[in-house]
Amino acid sequence: MNTYSLLFTALLFGVLSFNLNIAKTYAPKAPKEPNKFACKLDGVTYKAKFVSGNHEKISNRLIITASTGKDSEEIQFQMSPNIVAGTYNTFNDMTKKESIYAYYAPPTSEEAGDDGLAQTGSVIIIEHNKTTKRIRGTFSFTTAPSVNAGTVWKITDGSFDISYE
Repeated sequence: MNTYSLLFTALLFGVLSFNLNIAKTYAPKAPKEPNKFACKLDGVTYKAKFVSGNHEKISNRLIITASTGKDSEEIQFQMSPNIVAGTYNTFNDMTKKESIYAYYAPPTSEEAGDDGLAQTGSVIIIEHNKTTKRIRGTFSFTTAPSVNAGTVWKITDGSFDISYE
């Protein structure tokens, strides 16, 4: 082999090694399991189109939101980011660490007075893995009458399996 062949071989090997390292660095990560949310609203399947989880740092609350994409319609839960597996039936009392803030906002909601805050029911946290940032649970609740219209909603057969950031 002459000098040019050796130089060309070394250069080719270096370029290939560099490209392989780049490919490893930018290789796509395995996709997270998609978020799941299901329930019935007054006996009818609630069709959540957008489901998300977020650890909101300012309020230090874990927020789970399931929206249908129809105007303002959504079901939302807010809880301590340190919540552990168990049954929770204290709603909307933020003075209690174990309380869960939960509500239903109808498609026509323009302000909080249109929404139904959870009054009775329960949320069962089956698993909360703070390392992988995934929470699973079941729920059902009946809202207090909305302030503006006096409407009461029943949310039943609920379940969620959510990753959060």
